[in-house]
Amino acid sequence: MLARLFYYLNAVLSLTILAFVVLAYTNDSTEELENHSLDLSLIPDKVIEPSLSLEIADNGPFSLAAPLYELGLPDVRDLLHYYGTNERPDLDPTKKVVYIGLQKGEQTICAEEGKRLYLLYQKESNQAYQAHSSAYPTAIWGQTDARSQGTYTFSPNNVPSSLWITPSLDRQNNRLFITVHLLDDQNRQIVHPKELLTFALEKETLANHKQSPFMLGSHRVDSTLLVRQKARFVGHDLFLEDHGGNEYAHCIDKVRIDFLTAENPYSLFVGEGDALFWNGQRWQAEEKKDAPLMVLKSISEKMASFQVWNENGMQKVAIHLIRAKDHFGLPDLAQEFRFKAAKTWARFSVECGKQKLTLRPNDWLVLTQEGWQLIETVEQIEEFVDQKIVGPLFVVGKLKQEKGRQHLLGTLYNTLRTASFPVELEQNKQGTFPAFTEGDLYE
Repeated sequence: MLARLFYYLNAVLSLTILAFVVLAYTNDSTEELENHSLDLSLIPDKVIEPSLSLEIADNGPFSLAAPLYELGLPDVRDLLHYYGTNERPDLDPTKKVVYIGLQKGEQTICAEEGKRLYLLYQKESNQAYQAHSSAYPTAIWGQTDARSQGTYTFSPNNVPSSLWITPSLDRQNNRLFITVHLLDDQNRQIVHPKELLTFALEKETLANHKQSPFMLGSHRVDSTLLVRQKARFVGHDLFLEDHGGNEYAHCIDKVRIDFLTAENPYSLFVGEGDALFWNGQRWQAEEKKDAPLMVLKSISEKMASFQVWNENGMQKVAIHLIRAKDHFGLPDLAQEFRFKAAKTWARFSVECGKQKLTLRPNDWLVLTQEGWQLIETVEQIEEFVDQKIVGPLFVVGKLKQEKGRQHLLGTLYNTLRTASFPVELEQNKQGTFPAFTEGDLYE
């Protein structure tokens, strides 16, 4: 009897020891799976699902089942938005750039068609997780829902990650196809579920979503921008077209836009379709990448119409500039000049009030507040061209003989240099030039 009792106690003790061994093995196996598998806490719900089970025992109180997980593509169909293509006129026409937004426009960027656009996934801690960490692949993919308060972001500077998309335009139907790419810890492509691999986005209106203000320096870009920049649409500079030579050949058939800033006024010449680039301080004709852009769309008799684009082409503003009028009027040369005589075919004696001048062909005289000023030095010429010296300009022409009398010819330009009139001074008589109306001064 005592021997049988000892036998049962020995059996119970053996089973107890065996149970502790099995439990210890189970804990070690579970810990090993936790240490060397995907960190499930970093992966949002519904992205990983149990696919297989590893059974240590078929059944009974000592059975062991450890679930393994299979990665699937995240569902980003409702998170991505297509806002159309970048239509900046300076872009390469062989490449198409599209606007793609995340989280209802909270992030919107430009992406070239067919190029990779990398994504990150962020948990509530605002920490961005990337694949291929030093220990094991840390998931960046996910699906935001009530249980997983995370968000997607575009990877800063498009730094590569394990999750990216490639856009492809459906030009006929004005849609954008998105293909989702995901790598597992073995750098293998995940391609399921199929409905999440490739899908189409319909075009939406960018204006309905958040945009930062379009600024140029301290100026907000709106329809009054050029007025606040003290811009003036002048028209064709006939003086430079007639006398600018090769240096100013680029001004021919273009209109002049003056920017009358207090510190450093300047002028630019543009034709329809020409672009100006913002360099941070002023507009310039030289191309500058990743800079705001202004294009002259059309010119009419009374107005110039522009379009201003921001750096990435997401924002565009139409601006109209009314043509400036010359309110200074023209002097009456018939009263101000008297042609006395021609000393030679290239030297003429002229009286201007109390002044006696000896002029030559192509001499320039500007009517300033101090009176008529002869432009003689290189410095004076540059100041007149740059509009630091302003006023009506009389350009002396050639001498002609008619009916026994000498006539001095010339051309008179208005202050804005947008109109010119022929002048003829007869020897010892008052000069004559055709009648003109006020409109002629700026036509």
